Amino acid sequence: MRREDLGMPSPKYPRRFSKKTCTIDGCGKMLLANGMCSMHYNRQRRRGSPFLRNKAANGELAAWLNEHVLCYEGDDCQEWPFQKICNGRGGISIDGKTVLVARVVCERVHGPAPTPDHETAHSCGHAWCVTKRHVRWATHVENEADKILHGTHLRGEKIGTSRWNEGQIRFIRNSSMSARQIEEFMGVGRDYVYSIRGYKVWKHIQP
Repeated sequence: MRREDLGMPSPKYPRRFSKKTCTIDGCGKMLLANGMCSMHYNRQRRRGSPFLRNKAANGELAAWLNEHVLCYEGDDCQEWPFQKICNGRGGISIDGKTVLVARVVCERVHGPAPTPDHETAHSCGHAWCVTKRHVRWATHVENEADKILHGTHLRGEKIGTSRWNEGQIRFIRNSSMSARQIEEFMGVGRDYVYSIRGYKVWKHIQP
């Protein structure tokens, strides 16, 4: 078994920084993520489009919330077309504080949250959705259970900062190599190997 077979680069050939540029026409800046440079990527993340530069006019967000979100009686998911915060979810400024649009909608439809710890849960499984029929108050435990049910719960290799994938975890658990050998072969700390094999971490990955 080689490191390359597990999707791990050879230590003799370290990864190099990409020299690719932004795919937006006429940009030419260094690539950051999703085919875009830092400027266009942050516009996409915050505003929903890499081309939106200016902030919405005063009162436009409130008008859109009342006329297009709260008055909508359909069951399709609606996406907030303005500011994006927290992984693409819509945001709106109220009394100088930026809050999630879905939470504002939930408050308008169902009243204030039962407790400060209650979260806005989505029956559709889309955290960016602001359709009033799709939101409700839920505890953190209930909301996390919904995410698992919808397949949107971030765990394992779905987490962008994860160093390992499911194949590598299964290899660690099923290999006859000792923890020390795994450490030398894959660069995984022995304590972490024990945690993996003892199902203290990556619990959702079964043999």
